[in-house]
Amino acid sequence: MLWGEVRKLLYVLLWVFPLFVLFWIPVINIIAPLLWIVFSAWVLALDYHDYPLGNHQIKFPQQRAILRKNRFLALGFGLAALAATMIPFVNFLVIPAAVAGATALYLDKLRGNSV
Repeated sequence: MLWGEVRKLLYVLLWVFPLFVLFWIPVINIIAPLLWIVFSAWVLALDYHDYPLGNHQIKFPQQRAILRKNRFLALGFGLAALAATMIPFVNFLVIPAAVAGATALYLDKLRGNSV
């Protein structure tokens, strides 16, 4: 379990540094905030789907593959979670609601797409 979290952290760090560098490159830095929002949505989708997928013994590489197959569904879920975390006081309720939502999403839409 600890190794899975380390792998997830390394995956995030692998993408954070190039995105951070984009903020310092002229002209490209205009789209860097949009890329950062998409990346944040992807990470939130990965993080919240880790609970139901991990309960079904699906490891992190397979979790990424499942969510990559359903990229727009995962990004939509992540964007909704990201938007909800920006609302004061609502952000306290986001974590349990997002875990419940990720579980429902997995059971309804993603379970048949397991790798």
